[in-house]
Amino acid sequence: MINTMKIHDKYMQIAIEEAHKSSIDVPIGAIIVKNDKIIAKAFNQKEKENDATNHAEILVIREASKILGNWRLDNTVLYVTLEPCPMCAGAILYSRIPNIYFGAYDSLYGAFGSALDLRTYIKFKPDITGGIQEEKCSNLLKNYFKLQRKMRENCIFPASSEIQCQGSSAGSSPPQLPFTFPRSGLKNLIFPENQNFSAPSRQIEKS
Repeated sequence: MINTMKIHDKYMQIAIEEAHKSSIDVPIGAIIVKNDKIIAKAFNQKEKENDATNHAEILVIREASKILGNWRLDNTVLYVTLEPCPMCAGAILYSRIPNIYFGAYDSLYGAFGSALDLRTYIKFKPDITGGIQEEKCSNLLKNYFKLQRKMRENCIFPASSEIQCQGSSAGSSPPQLPFTFPRSGLKNLIFPENQNFSAPSRQIEKS
């Protein structure tokens, strides 16, 4: 059991490293493992690419399907730093990924037990375990939203297409103040005050 948890922690740490690449996006990372080998990695790129479907889970599923030459991702394991939203949960289930491990819980949008459980609507029933490296994954998100709220407080919104912010440089991950930010990016960011990334009283159980 201890060795198994070490393996899960190891793979989740790699997903966390992917999350750090998310730049202006919410830091979420995902990897897919098959036969103890990582076959795909991805991080959230919704804001960066201006594409609502570019969540880490969707991108890692696309990459794994391309590598395996099959949309059915049988005998694979998905590690993702945040409990998937309904869109991603649906894609995971329809991709037939049999084992899913996530880090932080999502009280607002988590679709594997926190806000709703999409498994009740789809026949495929994978094994799902939440809370892997939960504290690290949760803190990553909390720190991101804390920084974004600070950015919003320190930004000037001129009539031009760019927003001037006071503080350090835009190229870091996550971006530090000051920097010039595309207006289309910042105005779409959501800064939840009450989102809970801790395990709910109703734990995610294996099916």
